[in-house]
Amino acid sequence: MKTRIHFIVVLLASCLFLVKTNAQSKLDPLTKVGLQSIEGRMSSNVFTQFDERYEGLKGTHYFIPNWLGADLFAENGQLLRKNVPVKFDIYNNELVMLKPNGDSVAVYPASFIINDEPFDTKYHFIKKPNLISKNGIDLSDKFVLVLHDGKNKLFKYLKKSFVKADYKQPYGENRPYDSFEDRSEYFLVKENAKITRIKAQKSQVIKDLGQNQEEVEAYIKANKLDLKNDYAIVSALAYFETLPKN
Repeated sequence: MKTRIHFIVVLLASCLFLVKTNAQSKLDPLTKVGLQSIEGRMSSNVFTQFDERYEGLKGTHYFIPNWLGADLFAENGQLLRKNVPVKFDIYNNELVMLKPNGDSVAVYPASFIINDEPFDTKYHFIKKPNLISKNGIDLSDKFVLVLHDGKNKLFKYLKKSFVKADYKQPYGENRPYDSFEDRSEYFLVKENAKITRIKAQKSQVIKDLGQNQEEVEAYIKANKLDLKNDYAIVSALAYFETLPKN
């Protein structure tokens, strides 16, 4: 009797093994099978399957991914917090502050200045009324980066969009990764308060300045400025403001 029971148990185990082996052999060859729990430990009750072509997420939704000190201000210019660790979330247009206990929280000052001490650079963010995006969205309640604050002013509305991976469809873009892609916009506020949305390219910037175009173009050429770079645009604008008006 014991021999018969043992034979039945062995027979059932063999059948289960064959079923499991056959099921795994039918999986898409582009997938990888593993048994892993959420915590990363091996487990017998969690079955995960993923496409080996996927390369993960590229880019970041933060302005600067490191925690940097910042000064936060109220509408009347009063200093609210000094040198607190923050990150600016471009995707959500939110300022995130690191609390002493290690948690992070979104905060809502009227303006703030991020101090990037390793590069001896300050980034001033404010809310500027009457800026309208190319999609017709009022940006008055959004933080914008002050690139130049002279006779003319230059603001950058930092914007990123999330683009999903696209590689599984026959006619997809063959992009095996998710990404955050830049969609930022520039706004020039001239001395007469006229607001112009500009593109970061030489022809557009020179045209929108209006006066002294030849002098500015010569300055850009002599200094080999690439106006796709924020600081090149600022340099050209600062030079423009030194020129006598025609």
